Amino acid sequence: MKTGVIFRRALRDSRKSILGWGILCAVMGLWIGVFYPAVDDLLASMSALLENPFIKGMVGDVSDFASPAGWVGTKFLIMLPLLMAVYAVLFNNNATAGEEERGTLDLLLTTPTPRWRVIVEKAAAFIVASLLILIQASLGLMAAILITPELTIPMPIVFPAFLNVLPMMLLLGAVTLLLCTVLRSRQTALGFSAAFIVGSYFVDTLASMSDSGFMKTLQQFSPFHYFDGVLALQDGLHVAMFLGFTLIAAVLLVLSMYAFQRRDLIGG
Repeated sequence: MKTGVIFRRALRDSRKSILGWGILCAVMGLWIGVFYPAVDDLLASMSALLENPFIKGMVGDVSDFASPAGWVGTKFLIMLPLLMAVYAVLFNNNATAGEEERGTLDLLLTTPTPRWRVIVEKAAAFIVASLLILIQASLGLMAAILITPELTIPMPIVFPAFLNVLPMMLLLGAVTLLLCTVLRSRQTALGFSAAFIVGSYFVDTLASMSDSGFMKTLQQFSPFHYFDGVLALQDGLHVAMFLGFTLIAAVLLVLSMYAFQRRDLIGG
């Protein structure tokens, strides 16, 4: 089989989900962006109340939240990694375990196609699919910026900010792919992947509200801990996080290739 055939087929099979997830994220970004002036006016009218020391002690400082980057970062970008984590799990769970249960993977491997190439080309398709979704999501926010003068976020920083989500998608996708090549059941792999994502998210959330040293240590192992939507819209691409997560994902991908090479397929 020619190089790239599996990659192209995986993208072709995913075109509806890519468009669907992309439109969903774009609409969310557009809606949250154009809603900002109403929030800005509300906070401005309540500025005296919010400066009251008693009120400030209860709700904290809302100055970051009230800024355009603060509003979009806390209402949209902070949720985007969680949404994209769901997509990463579904795509990669279907990439091997899903095809294996349907019997199509057996048919694919009757051709002279090395098993490692199946993993590599499907991983490449996932990267391209993820980029296409993030591009659509960033276009939604860009549209909001164009039609909302109060949303003073520099246009050139939008896509680099969204690009910060990609390494987290790669990491969670690689975790799912590894589980699918090690475990015998698609449902079991899906369950473990979902548990890892939900557990990581709640550990990060709880640790942020806790002073416990144990929780703060545990938080370091949560991928969500290293993403800050507000800072992403202020500083753009976080290179250290991008490279670190991508490297870990690459190691997990190699382990997936090794495990897939050695395992017996259910259908075979």
